[in-house]
Amino acid sequence: MILGDSLSSGYLISVEKRWSNLLQEKFDENKIDIQIINASISGATSNDVLRKLPNLIKKYKPKYILIEIGGNDGLRGYSPDIIKSNINQLIDLSLKSKAYVFLQAIRLPRNYGKKYITAFEKIYTDFKNVKGVKVIPFFPEAIFLNPELMMSDQIHPNVKAQPLMANFIFNELKKI
Repeated sequence: MILGDSLSSGYLISVEKRWSNLLQEKFDENKIDIQIINASISGATSNDVLRKLPNLIKKYKPKYILIEIGGNDGLRGYSPDIIKSNINQLIDLSLKSKAYVFLQAIRLPRNYGKKYITAFEKIYTDFKNVKGVKVIPFFPEAIFLNPELMMSDQIHPNVKAQPLMANFIFNELKKI
């Protein structure tokens, strides 16, 4: 199950072309018996996902949970301590359900100031090797720096970026 925001929900991209669906195709091609449930919601914050997680776990009983959340919290300038607390609770609920947990690091645009960005990105590095959670890097920066791979808002990757994102996640998960 993927718990995320617009980066994982495929903001303005048709379902079949979203990276999560392309990742499913990669699993299928490689005969990896995993069915992806994309529970991501555009605009979601860590608190939004935290409220929904108990029902999602009850409904789907996932074996694996990929948490890709925090970007909207950061874009809104929420306290890194609150974001970290919410992510910690997401991890605890996921582990309590006996799911194997992956946490994807999130990066913010560089114009948020060094102090805030450092505190924000530390949230994810602090979870490395804690509680058995595997932290995977943020999507390749080259995607976000290439205007041909971004929507006009320069925040959301476009349809051309989706296969690159799927390949990245597949290769990161394969390493683990």
